[in-house]
Amino acid sequence: MPFWCNNQVIIEGKREDIAALRAAFTRGEFLNFLNPEPKGLMESEPEYDETQVTWNDTDVEITFQSAGAPPLTAFKNAIDKFNITCYYYEPNMCFAGKAHSVGTRWIEAEYTLDDHTELPNDIDDMFMISEQAELDAALASKPNYNKAEFQ
Repeated sequence: MPFWCNNQVIIEGKREDIAALRAAFTRGEFLNFLNPEPKGLMESEPEYDETQVTWNDTDVEITFQSAGAPPLTAFKNAIDKFNITCYYYEPNMCFAGKAHSVGTRWIEAEYTLDDHTELPNDIDDMFMISEQAELDAALASKPNYNKAEFQ
């Protein structure tokens, strides 16, 4: 059973490209649309039943979970059509990051969560990582606290 990575992605593009992306998403082919690959080589599709989506004419914001890590390859290979920003957080393996396009360049920054105070504010705010760390620390000081009971 994989650990689940939380993803928040914002995709901007031309009206017709966003419409085509929406149609692919409806068919369950979101990642394959962004990065067409031979069947079996593509990253697995997100868990759509856990997905939250906000569609507009020229952009979409999608919150979803992926197995183990964010599907950055699919996003990186779609920057010729779309402007993409992906925030991600994997609490069990203790990493978070942000990847985004700047024109045709792809920039990735990943952080370990050994010290959550080192995280950039946008990543920390997106997933409330500092708040969760403070809550965990406060609860850990309580007698008989078992974190696994609350996950």
